[in-house]
Amino acid sequence: MSSLVLGRDAGRALAGHHLLLLPGELPEAVVLALVRARHPDVVAVGGGTWRLGRWTTLRGPLLLDAAAAAGSAVPDPWRCAWVLECPVERGEPPLPGTSDREGLHRAFHEGLPVLAERRALDLALALARRLEGAVRVAAQPSGRGWALLRPDPLSWVDRTVLSPTWVAPEEALAVARRAVPEAELAVEGTAWEGLPPEALLALEATPEDDAPPPGEREALHRAADASDAAAAASADVLDAYALVVALPGGGVVQLEVAGAAEPPPVLHGVPWAAAAVTYSAVWWPEDPAAAEHEQPAPDVRLARARAGTVIEALTDALAQEVGGVVVDADGFPLA
Repeated sequence: MSSLVLGRDAGRALAGHHLLLLPGELPEAVVLALVRARHPDVVAVGGGTWRLGRWTTLRGPLLLDAAAAAGSAVPDPWRCAWVLECPVERGEPPLPGTSDREGLHRAFHEGLPVLAERRALDLALALARRLEGAVRVAAQPSGRGWALLRPDPLSWVDRTVLSPTWVAPEEALAVARRAVPEAELAVEGTAWEGLPPEALLALEATPEDDAPPPGEREALHRAADASDAAAAASADVLDAYALVVALPGGGVVQLEVAGAAEPPPVLHGVPWAAAAVTYSAVWWPEDPAAAEHEQPAPDVRLARARAGTVIEALTDALAQEVGGVVVDADGFPLA
């Protein structure tokens, strides 16, 4: 249920906090469902406030009248706000000339947010990107003005399939090629050809005084031989591999398949979460720096759109084959 914030003084009480600004007609349940996808342990503490962690809470939705919006530095047409309460934790200023897709370098030129504050802002930006909202960040410690960040919903095209099913490389390639015929398997390693000449010379130059005694040397050789024999006797276990798609005009889409290092938050309570397999499709642009802008050049946007089409086709095909959940780059589930 929304709370009304009336008058300039009430708005000023919000001026020192980061505000997530969303369309007013958006149901509260939609926002909270996305929050739980990243913070499954979120706890309601009353008064329309949810605790996300030890230091961070989210409060809302608040409906601001025109005076309250002016007092809290919320520009038109935004009137629905969620308040992020978190510590102010800043690191070093961004390097001159650097940028990012969300606008953090622009908004925090005195020092980039870190730790709990950065995690809170990452969530707010992810929600704004998904729900076509904005984030009004609080003023800098020097008191200089607020900034409005409007993350582009298309700024990240990466997607991941989280599944209980492991698919062998050849089978995954067959599935991928039905959707994207240009897909290739990138699992081959490089044969080891022995120590390089410089390493052999270094070993030969080792002083005798530094060499182990004969008895110890023989024990080391026996241990090494036993280790080699055990490795040769055991079957190779493939625990990760990748498919790649070279894009027209440069850049690559990589689909990496591996076990999840830890259960993803979005799978909280799912029985197979601890054994989840991740099929992560990522766009690697030809010029990574050119993609790290709030408003990248037209050719970068075109390359990103092409990559997004390939990623969507790959992940849709794999999800149909292996089941599970598809999430976007921010960890939110997709329909």
